[in-house]
Amino acid sequence: MVVTLMQKKPTMKILITILLLLMAFGVIRAQDKPIPPRTIFKVSPQHFIVGNLQLGLERFNSTYSKSFSFSVGIISQGAGVGDRTRGIETDLQYRKYIKPVAEYTSRKGRVYTQGIYFGPFISAGYFRSTGSFNGSGPYYNPGTGTNYYNANPYTTDQRISQVAGGFTFGVQRTFWEVIILDVFVGGGMKLSTIEEISPYPYTYYYSITEPGYSGVFPRIGFKVGIGL
Repeated sequence: MVVTLMQKKPTMKILITILLLLMAFGVIRAQDKPIPPRTIFKVSPQHFIVGNLQLGLERFNSTYSKSFSFSVGIISQGAGVGDRTRGIETDLQYRKYIKPVAEYTSRKGRVYTQGIYFGPFISAGYFRSTGSFNGSGPYYNPGTGTNYYNANPYTTDQRISQVAGGFTFGVQRTFWEVIILDVFVGGGMKLSTIEEISPYPYTYYYSITEPGYSGVFPRIGFKVGIGL
């Protein structure tokens, strides 16, 4: 009986040692885990101004040094009763975190995470733009000596395809441990092709914020996200 008890004691010590090591390893892993999860859902508030609901996801690798960001924008613009632009655009970006996402402590003792990234992006979109206008001009009636207006209504209908590419620099940081703010700046080149399907072609010069624009454009803004 004495021999049996002496054999059990070393076994118990080994089990307790293994359990303590596993618990310590778990605590270390928990402390090393960054605050933001690997998948973040984002919305772009500044796009609301131009009638664009843009939603996206960013997915990090295991070390938070790289990620892919994908977004979809639903366009709904209207400048009048008969002027409408509808469409959809997609955007894909590869991000290399020059300064990987890591934990920091502010002067007030608050813990937050932050990372600085650079990366190229590509985007594509398809839009349908229609319009109804009244072309009017003043005419002089010599018989009455008065001016009158002759309205000439016409409609437009365009299909717009668009591709773009460029790059951005950005900073991503957490606030209150749950809100992620992504601020970026950059630019790129945009190319649009316009197909007229209206019997009355209409020449329109698109501004830099509209789907039909072609040329160099800035990419400046911010996104607000939350972890999934």
